[in-house]
Amino acid sequence: MPKPRSRMVPLLVLAALTTSRAAVAGLTIGIGYTTGAPGGQVQVPISMTGAGSGVAGFQLDLALPQGVLSPGDPTTACAVGSNVPGSVSSVGIPGGIRLVVFDTGGRTYANGTLVTCTFTVAGGAASGTYPLDGSNLIVSDSNSNIVTSTATSGWVSVCTAGCCP
Repeated sequence: MPKPRSRMVPLLVLAALTTSRAAVAGLTIGIGYTTGAPGGQVQVPISMTGAGSGVAGFQLDLALPQGVLSPGDPTTACAVGSNVPGSVSSVGIPGGIRLVVFDTGGRTYANGTLVTCTFTVAGGAASGTYPLDGSNLIVSDSNSNIVTSTATSGWVSVCTAGCCP
């Protein structure tokens, strides 16, 4: 008579498969809001909320409004915030910039501003509010597990001289 199979084996396999995605309830990478004048520069903060602990890196594609914002040299447009014990690598992609923030030492990030990017507002940019959308967000913990997260969009408001703060 064959030996009965344990029901625990499928449960253990399921548990092993689901541990590769870390759940952090409400983790958000948010693109900030800013205002600037044509020909000037703006700084766009990218922040994290709801992390608790454990986030050690992320990738985000930031779409820039064409004919409005330019990163100049995309490899130097962004810098990490004071609460990030790592570095940022940024490259130009069609229609925007890709950010990769990481720390090879396994240290984690606190909530707050992770990265600030500086962009130039085109001299001929029309007054108005333009979206700054993020996509292809990947967040990981210090064990290289993917962390469930969402990206929220920001905006840049372009105004004529005299109306900008």
